[in-house]
Amino acid sequence: MIARTKIMPMKFTFLSAVVALSLFVNNPSSGQTAQVHSRMQPYTFDTGLLSSRAGEAATRVAFSGVVKVPGSPWLRLSFSGVSLGRASYLTVTSLGDGAQQRLDARALAQWKNSSAYFNGDAVRVDLHLASGDSNVFARMSEVMVGDDGSGESQCGATDDRIVSTDGRAGRLLNIGCTAWLIADGRFVSAGHCVESASLLNTVEFNVPPSLPNGTIQHPAPKINMWPTLRPASIQTTESVTTGASSKLFLTLKRG
Repeated sequence: MIARTKIMPMKFTFLSAVVALSLFVNNPSSGQTAQVHSRMQPYTFDTGLLSSRAGEAATRVAFSGVVKVPGSPWLRLSFSGVSLGRASYLTVTSLGDGAQQRLDARALAQWKNSSAYFNGDAVRVDLHLASGDSNVFARMSEVMVGDDGSGESQCGATDDRIVSTDGRAGRLLNIGCTAWLIADGRFVSAGHCVESASLLNTVEFNVPPSLPNGTIQHPAPKINMWPTLRPASIQTTESVTTGASSKLFLTLKRG
């Protein structure tokens, strides 16, 4: 099954790509959102405390382990505790398609102590220990597990969507909406898609086709996934013409 997009009239939300400002119309009648099919599953993973050796000059892989949930179509790691010191970092690699993400302390903060989304039921986590770093660790108590598509459709009796390969079209997660990258480096999306900022955590581009049963698949994270940055507060304004409530929040681009 090829993922396709049906273009319909809508009210728009603007999100910037680097440090972004997003404006959306809070109008319940404009549409509803649905989270992608997933669940949080308990999972114990712990690298233990790791420290560089005296006189060690090079960064080395001090820990390597596999996170596997048999039969899962995709995974996203959620770290309950992590300390990477000055220069140590994690790499997360899909054992399904080889997609990889590097997470240092800065990147983990931007991803809110989570990883990108990875296809397949297993990923390898490597901890690269830098010279001079001590008491470095990463641990998890749960993992986000993708569920198979439910067969739900918004197409009605006739599926008249058109296949699109436009690189400006992206997907908002964890709500399954569309974002469109416009000329001035901002995103445009339906207002109802960002009514719940807590559900807006990632923008994906160059999204591959879904599986035949409707289960979503994810692009390689290095340049195709941008995490959003939840604001400390949300500003609200009122439209003079319609009386609709609008809200402003921040997102962040990250390769």
